[in-house]
Amino acid sequence: MKTNDIKEYIPIVKFLAKTLGPNTEVVLHDLTNYDNSIIAIENGHISGRKVGGPVTDLVLQIAKSKRYKTEDYITNYTGKSKEGKLLKSSTFFIKNFDDELVGMLCINVDVSMFIDIDKKIRQFINYDLDENVIENISIKKNGKETIVENFGENLEDITVSSIESVIDEMNIPPERMSPDEKMDIVKKLNDKGVFLIKGEVSRVAEYLKVSDATVYRYLNKIK
Repeated sequence: MKTNDIKEYIPIVKFLAKTLGPNTEVVLHDLTNYDNSIIAIENGHISGRKVGGPVTDLVLQIAKSKRYKTEDYITNYTGKSKEGKLLKSSTFFIKNFDDELVGMLCINVDVSMFIDIDKKIRQFINYDLDENVIENISIKKNGKETIVENFGENLEDITVSSIESVIDEMNIPPERMSPDEKMDIVKKLNDKGVFLIKGEVSRVAEYLKVSDATVYRYLNKIK
């Protein structure tokens, strides 16, 4: 299904929310405005978001990678609210008649209660629970893609989280990083779509202890 009017999906948001119940959040993103992309949301108490909220880190990554060109949706990946609530998430890519991404329809099921129950059961029967599914954010695990999406109330929450997580992976303070290590960080952030957001070059430069011009130079080298 393709459309040039993303608002046509608003009734579907309401339909899905009533069908799936209060434990499921349904969100519609209009990607013409990353800062205020949420144009419809039901059961927003699950992630704490509302109409006028921003895109997520995953939305930026998909927009940058253009994986929507070869896929229509992604299902059953891990979402995390700002408070750390664990969600089972799926996203449908909405394209226009030129096959460009114009929106996303997202479903987030709150499974935190079931995870807590699972922990208690495993403790009772003395069976260790692998915490990696909750704590480890990685690109691949055991050869399979692991997708994690983080939700925030504003774009700064999202981009700062991405920047800090990529820098933390290096396990080296920015002032001790080599130029190649800093360029590698810029590449990873570019892949995540961070630089699709206005002003993020300056933010990344501040974190890396370099000038804006240096970040632009890194970007030119990796493109």
